[in-house]
Amino acid sequence: MERDVVRTGSTKNKDDAFANGRLLIARGYLKNARNSNAVADLGDIGNPSMSTVINCAIAYSDALTAKFRGEINQDDHQAITKLLKAALGKAAVPEIWEQALLGRFAVT
Repeated sequence: MERDVVRTGSTKNKDDAFANGRLLIARGYLKNARNSNAVADLGDIGNPSMSTVINCAIAYSDALTAKFRGEINQDDHQAITKLLKAALGKAAVPEIWEQALLGRFAVT
């Protein structure tokens, strides 16, 4: 697999089987987060749902980067936007998404 030289942080090589497995896991996290929110009562804390959403985002990121680049992020969640850009192309990760992923996006 030919790769552009991009600083993507620490990565680990993975194959399509891993990507498919992570996609199944990501879908499971997404379903769990939706179900959790559906049964939540007014005033419930959101931490359990947010933890599931974060794990879902990590699993989807792993699935995408493993599928399209053969690598996953290794312990550096701040670098995931760089790896996603390297895997999918810069146009696939608009600046506004990158800022949101890095926690710099303010909803107005």
